[in-house]
Amino acid sequence: MMVSEEKEAGTDYYPKRRRPNFQSIESSYAVFLKFVKPLDKGGVDCTGMLSKDCYDLWLKTRIKKPSKPAESFRRALTAHCRGVDGRRPFPKDVEAGLLAELRKSQIWACFEQTGINIGLRGYKAVGHWEKKRKEDDIDTDETKEEPDAETCKEAIYPTKKNSVTKDEK
Repeated sequence: MMVSEEKEAGTDYYPKRRRPNFQSIESSYAVFLKFVKPLDKGGVDCTGMLSKDCYDLWLKTRIKKPSKPAESFRRALTAHCRGVDGRRPFPKDVEAGLLAELRKSQIWACFEQTGINIGLRGYKAVGHWEKKRKEDDIDTDETKEEPDAETCKEAIYPTKKNSVTKDEK
């Protein structure tokens, strides 16, 4: 396709799409990490991530208000914990602290007096770093010596000297 001479240099056929101003909007990940507090003994306190303040701030940062805000909040938090749906997983220590809170069978603090029962059954899924650790453990177990080809061949095609005949039984 040749550019016509009538078209001005540097202009595009399609108009440029304008992107809305996202500079004032924080990501879910950034909002959640604001509510993580380090502990003196090491580790982190993630109870703030399930607080009403965190939920309200997260809801404020949404460009389009979700139709089911409580369910969307739960989905965003757990998706970051598992590192799915293209979301960045939380750091290892944050994930460990958050999973400890999520696995408790109690309604999350942000939904306590709202009639929403999110958290009542606890959280059963595996976190991103837990899954990686389990995969690494499995890989180290598989480093055992594998049988050689002759042993496998012998198991599949036994020779006459190693096979048991009906008379020997």
